[in-house]
Formats: sequence, C-alpha cells, structure tokens
Amino acid sequence: MSSNCNIDNGFTESCKTQQGGINKLYLFPYVKYGVSQVLFGGSSKVSNPDAQNITSFPNTTIYTYEAVNISYTENATVSNGGIEWSQNLSFTLPRSFPLLNAFKLMYQDYSAVFLDRNGNYRIIGLWNGGEVAVNAGAGGNKGDMNGSTVTLKAKEDNQAYFLDNFNTDFFIFDPLEAIMLQENGGELLQENQSKINL
Repeated sequence: MSSNCNIDNGFTESCKTQQGGINKLYLFPYVKYGVSQVLFGGSSKVSNPDAQNITSFPNTTIYTYEAVNISYTENATVSNGGIEWSQNLSFTLPRSFPLLNAFKLMYQDYSAVFLDRNGNYRIIGLWNGGEVAVNAGAGGNKGDMNGSTVTLKAKEDNQAYFLDNFNTDFFIFDPLEAIMLQENGGELLQENQSKINL
C-alpha cells in the first residue's frame, strides 16, 4: 500500500519518516537585514513570498553552543489581521564557570540556527530577533544540574525558515574552543590568521 502524503489528499501514519530533536545549535547577534539581502527560493521575498527556504543569506559568523535539552516549538495565531508566529527555543548549558557568562546573552537580541535530526538547518528570529532569558542555578543535591537554562523567544511573520545554504553562508566560531585556549594560555587564530585577543 503506497503512502498518501499529498496535502490535498490528507495525511496517513504511513508517511511518518521523520525524527524529533535537535543535533546542533548556533547563536548570533540579531542584524536587521533588508528583504533584498536574503533570497527565498532563489528570489527576493517580495517576488517569492511563499517560499519557505532561504537560498542565499549574507555572510555571517555564528557561535556554536554545546547545549543539552535543546527544544524548539512554534505556534501560529491570527493577530491584527495577519498571522504571527511565536518561536520558542530553550536549551541548557550544563556548566558553570566565570568565563561562560551566560547572563550576557540578555544584553541584546539574537537569532539562532539549529540542525534538526532530519538534516534540516532552520533559522529563528530572522526579521525581528529574539529576546533571551537566563535561569541559572546549582541545585540542592549532588546530582542536580549546575548551569544555566536559556530561552530565546521571537515573534515573526513566518515559521522558522529552512536554510539551503548553511555551509556556504555561515562561518562557525566555537566559543568553547576559545575558552579552552584561554585557560591554557594559548592564542586563537581565525581563518585569515589574525589573532583574537583572549
């Protein structure tokens, strides 16, 4: 029996081939891009408003977060005659040390990219950025988590877009690598061999 996965014909359980969960998480400070700077399905948003995939994004440095308990949800509601998407990302940084400074994430708005377990890269807070809240603690027992739970909430006019171009448009900078080098007294070199002061 063949799967019936066409949206016009409904959905059957035999179509379920996807996995839940997130494999990788990246954050970067929110930048207010113009609609002509980001291409959707090969065209500008104005000429291709229904595209759900970004095919070209301005070159951006993003930061890896080795987090656990990463969770993402999005909910759509009708607001002022249009559709508003509430995007909610949460994750846990299960460590606590002076250089981590998780609270500094609250100083500005951020966007996020995540890689789900189906191989899809998606972007959160593209047009408006997201506000960050941090809940830190050491717990009361030896087995309790000593670290920070971070939430990023954004309001957008669309779901989290898919990124077709992640490997070409994003440069990954790993802050944990920089912290480890700093703890060892080393220097960090960027790809162009310029030094970052640690």
